[in-house]
Amino acid sequence: MSEIFLTTVIDLVNANIIAPPMDGNHGEAHPKSEDYVSDGIPFIMASDLVSGHVDFQKCKFIQKNLADTLRKGFAYPDDVLLSHKASIGRTAIIQKNPYPYVMLTPQVTFYRVIDKTKLLPHFLRYYFETKDFQDVFSAWAGGGSTRSYLGITAQLKLPIFIPPLHTQTAISSILGSLDDKIDLNRRTNETLEAMARALFRDWFVDFGPTRAKMAGETPYLAPELWKLFPDRLDDKGKPEGWETS
Repeated sequence: MSEIFLTTVIDLVNANIIAPPMDGNHGEAHPKSEDYVSDGIPFIMASDLVSGHVDFQKCKFIQKNLADTLRKGFAYPDDVLLSHKASIGRTAIIQKNPYPYVMLTPQVTFYRVIDKTKLLPHFLRYYFETKDFQDVFSAWAGGGSTRSYLGITAQLKLPIFIPPLHTQTAISSILGSLDDKIDLNRRTNETLEAMARALFRDWFVDFGPTRAKMAGETPYLAPELWKLFPDRLDDKGKPEGWETS
């Protein structure tokens, strides 16, 4: 490839650059809520596509023996995911994970790059994030409706702009670095929020500092904070002198 050119999903399939896009199982084959288990094969919905990755911490799981009987929707690391029903236009690329495969719901399509000398999975995911693509996708899917939907047949006609491989590499590297920083900030914020919740519970629910003082324990807060907590609990079980509002 020497220049940017416009193609379509079906043309990429016919050129053996990507595999035919595939979503999850519909109808009777679709696993039900009663099939969910605490551990097994990840069962990925649109809501599990978070910050460009699959959220394996909060997703549902189904038993492997059930997943093995399903007809389609088996996805693997480096597959690019695109949600196409209700919550449309969410994207992710499946990161390395300990599972033999990931199972998709009918809300999500996988795009699997076969020829990485022509197309990079990370570039494809970033292309799916562009405003031009998202506008087309949304318009074709019914734009903003809770019933928004763009099935596989319609997705085959979607336009794809393909730049030279070195350009794809540069775009993927730059945006990947930004994604890493964003993800680090997100995880840092989550950690800080968890710490704040833990402090609030210790100070104002469990009254940890007051109980520690009563037990003669070593102060674990800065002196100016430690002295703000009473030395004992009153007959209602709260720090003496504190009033509820």
